[in-house]
Amino acid sequence: YLFLIKGYLDKAEADIFELLVIQSMRQQEAADRLGITVGALKMKWHRLKPKIKRILSDIKKNNL
Repeated sequence: YLFLIKGYLDKAEADIFELLVIQSMRQQEAADRLGITVGALKMKWHRLKPKIKRILSDIKKNNL
């Protein structure tokens, strides 16, 4: 489901998802790669998680 979820995200969200989930990158390294602070990354990730849960739920409901 990972790449399907990524397809529903905007570019910035998809970049964070790619680095943290798909590549299992540490937060510091991901923040460095994105050019943001770890605090900003944590905030963005915290806000992104509910959206990912909704997307996953929709995918499962629709058997995609």
